[in-house]
Amino acid sequence: MSQRVFIFTLNVWGLPEVFAKEKKKRLSAIANYLNEGNYDVVCLQELWCIGDFKLIKSICNLTLPYAQYFHSGVFGSGLAIYSKWPILKIYYNQWSLNGYVHMLHHGDWYGGKGVALAQIAVNEIIVNVYNVHLIAKYGDDDCYLVHRTVQAFDTAMFVDLTSPSADLTIFCGDLNSTPNDLTFKLIKAIGQLEDTFYAKNTNDKEPFGTYGCPSNTFSGTHSFGNDESLGIRIDYILYRTDSNYKAEAVSYNLPTNFSPIPGEIFSYSDHEAVEAVIVVNKIPGIKDAEERPKTVRATKLIKDACECCHNGELNLEMTRLRYMILAIVLMITLFNFVYFFPSFSFCYFLVFIPLILYYTFLFTIWYKLELNGITSAKIQMLILIPFNWPTAE
Repeated sequence: MSQRVFIFTLNVWGLPEVFAKEKKKRLSAIANYLNEGNYDVVCLQELWCIGDFKLIKSICNLTLPYAQYFHSGVFGSGLAIYSKWPILKIYYNQWSLNGYVHMLHHGDWYGGKGVALAQIAVNEIIVNVYNVHLIAKYGDDDCYLVHRTVQAFDTAMFVDLTSPSADLTIFCGDLNSTPNDLTFKLIKAIGQLEDTFYAKNTNDKEPFGTYGCPSNTFSGTHSFGNDESLGIRIDYILYRTDSNYKAEAVSYNLPTNFSPIPGEIFSYSDHEAVEAVIVVNKIPGIKDAEERPKTVRATKLIKDACECCHNGELNLEMTRLRYMILAIVLMITLFNFVYFFPSFSFCYFLVFIPLILYYTFLFTIWYKLELNGITSAKIQMLILIPFNWPTAE
């Protein structure tokens, strides 16, 4: 039995319209594009507003009748999965590290980001579909490197532990990582995932990325890589099968072809969409009860991730010390002002007390939350290393 699965993924840049240009027109165009396609599975990221999810669902009601939005955090996860086939089960695994509560302009913590999973029945084949959006870099200093590494490791472990329940695993998302980054390598190696990028039709796709492409009207001003006109590849469709099936990516494409929306002068999103076709075949002569292949681990990658977590713990201690010193300095300053200028005591308290409480929160409660998130991931990594699994780059 052979089964073809046609997949589409896109970061739709679905922030409120004041922050995302031409959002209403763009999302309507995306919905119409999907409705005219023949996709089996569609994964969207940054679909922050539930109204936008419902808009796409209503337009694609006949072609993609099954849909699920994954609620989380304050704003929602921004993740949605649409399917031509019945969705049997869903689950959402929220990450322990999601940026900082005081970084309001980033918003990752308020989204409660994590891994969305939908188990879908494509004819007789059970497919696990994972949809993710790792935390972005937000600048050259990459202040979220540790958070993104922990997110990648948690994701890879989640995929590896839950994939055996399915015949085919499809992994989609915006990883904010290039193929050479540790975070991507962790997900690919530990999750035992293959990249649809290396499908049969490899013509004319190597030079192009999915973000910062020159023809994109929103992100084309950014430059990346050795050739600054190419953009970077950070959006992916990955896959794996169990021991009873064989899967092959036979097609990979960037379907919007770096072009503006028909009739408009702007792109569908600041990212480019990715689509792929995977063909799944049952391996003849293998019984369902036969043992699955042993898990392969990437020892060197895990050690690199451990080192990243260790450095993160050290940096966290220094950050905690800075917040503690700031709180003490503010408290001393407050006492001095009240002592020398008592007539303005109320004003001083109004200004200084919230700041003191804020920095106290950061070096106590928030410090422990972040430390426990890093330490928990590091312990899980260390457990894997003694088994000395083969190294996979």
